[in-house]
Amino acid sequence: MMSYLYQYRVLKTRENFSEFADTIKEGKPEMQMREMIKYIVSQLFKYNYFHGFVTQELRHTENLKDELLDFYQLFVKKLDEVIKKGVASGVFTFTPKPEDILTMIIGSTLFVIRNKNFYELYVPSKNEEAYAKEAEKKVRMNLLLSVFAILGYAAD
Repeated sequence: MMSYLYQYRVLKTRENFSEFADTIKEGKPEMQMREMIKYIVSQLFKYNYFHGFVTQELRHTENLKDELLDFYQLFVKKLDEVIKKGVASGVFTFTPKPEDILTMIIGSTLFVIRNKNFYELYVPSKNEEAYAKEAEKKVRMNLLLSVFAILGYAAD
């Protein structure tokens, strides 16, 4: 049952991402990259209760693997478009593989989610809700710095 719920969540997230990507497609590459990072990090934090389940159950559910693969491929395609647009306009000076950027975004975010006992040492907070907001903000800022450095971002 839980796998169907997660599969549905992935499908809806992919659909929402497609709509989201269409709304930002005319923006500058650096804005698009910033918003895409913000989007994926917020979605991972929003549905963090699924991550333990996925670790255990994903190997048994081919449909779920396919849904995730479709979403990842869509995200990589959009990342590739933004990177190429940024390089063509001179905003980015390096063209990393978009799948490596996605791996970094998801891996960093999941590390923070799965290692809360470690990460909360560096994100002091009064309660669970405050911790989640601050942890999401911190990981998003770290990713922005890292991704833009890898891209060779040349700010005006």
